[in-house]
Amino acid sequence: MSHSPLPLWNYLFTNLGALMVMLFLLIIIVPLLYRKIITKRWQSLRARVTATVALCGLCWLIAYGDVLVIAVNAQRLCHEETGTKVFKTVETDGFLGGAGIVGWSSYGFKYIEYQVGTYYRQTMVAGKEVEERIAAPTSRYEYANESTGMAFQVVRNTKLIRDRTTMEILGEASSFAIFPGWADRMFLGFTGFSWSPPICIAPDQKPRLGASIDSNNFIKKILKPVYVN
Repeated sequence: MSHSPLPLWNYLFTNLGALMVMLFLLIIIVPLLYRKIITKRWQSLRARVTATVALCGLCWLIAYGDVLVIAVNAQRLCHEETGTKVFKTVETDGFLGGAGIVGWSSYGFKYIEYQVGTYYRQTMVAGKEVEERIAAPTSRYEYANESTGMAFQVVRNTKLIRDRTTMEILGEASSFAIFPGWADRMFLGFTGFSWSPPICIAPDQKPRLGASIDSNNFIKKILKPVYVN
């Protein structure tokens, strides 16, 4: 892990929503409040300027405050909790949650199992891929993905290897997706535009679109094929 987190600006993400709210407040609300309240309550120019600046600062907090809070939260999580943790390595003939037996057989596994509605098992027979439907998986070890909503619009995505017998977690790799603040979400909902969240996968890497932890490399760090001498 790096000694200090990346600068906060690497985690500040916004679109036109917050900007439009800010402009609305500055163009419509601030002049209105200036005429209705500030000019009547304060007579000196200095007091009026101070009150107007304070009001503009409040407008900024309304539009961008949660963007800043989201960034602070994302900065902490990405620095402290991203990356791969291996608690135990094990030997096995195969696992549940894989895909593509051709590649995994070259690594040394005899089979993989996966679920698409029902369960399937893939093996290699005479150099050819064979797939069969099975009633239930027999693998002791399982590769899975889990998503957990964290505070302030950050979602944890965790890849993990689990012992299906003991439910022990043998290893996990966490990344974090950073979603927009309230004004940007409102803008996206109104316009129908899509949003792909930036994702941080390591403490020393900036969040970026499409970033992901390599599943195959993660699995290979924990599950080892059984070699018979």
